[in-house]
Amino acid sequence: MAKGTAMEWFEDETLWADFSDVLFSAERAGEAETRAASSPLLRVPPGTRVLDLGCGPGTYTIPLARRGAEVTGVDLSAALLDRAAKAASEAGVDIRLVRADMREFVEPDRFDLVISMYTSFGLFDDHDENMRVLRNVRPASRPAAGS
Repeated sequence: MAKGTAMEWFEDETLWADFSDVLFSAERAGEAETRAASSPLLRVPPGTRVLDLGCGPGTYTIPLARRGAEVTGVDLSAALLDRAAKAASEAGVDIRLVRADMREFVEPDRFDLVISMYTSFGLFDDHDENMRVLRNVRPASRPAAGS
C-alpha cells in the first residue's frame, strides 16, 4: 500500500483474523473436499502444478494437495496463510504459501491450472485492477499439452 493511500477493506488484517472462523467454516472446507473430488475441473492428475489465488486458509489448496497436486497458495493475509500452513501440517501435505497481492504475483510458465475460488477474484472496485490479475495469470500458465 502506497504511503498516503487509504487501506482497502481486503487489506485489513483484523477482518481476516476476527472473522475467518465464520467466513471459512468447517462446513465450507467439507464442501471444498467434495468438489475437489467430484468436479471434472478440479480432478487433476498427481504432479499438476496449481496456483490458488486468494487461497485463504487453504480451503481448496489442501484438498488438491491431498490428491497429489503441487499447489501454491497466494494470499495477502498473513493470518489466513498461517491457518493454511497449520491445516496443511495437520493434513500431512506439502504446499507452498506465498504472501502477495494477486495483482502483483506472477511466475512465468509455472502453473498448469489457476483457480480463484469464491469472490477472491473480481473484488477490486477498479475494473483495470481485476484485468491486471488476469494479465498476470496468462504468463504464469503453462501451455496445455498438445498446444
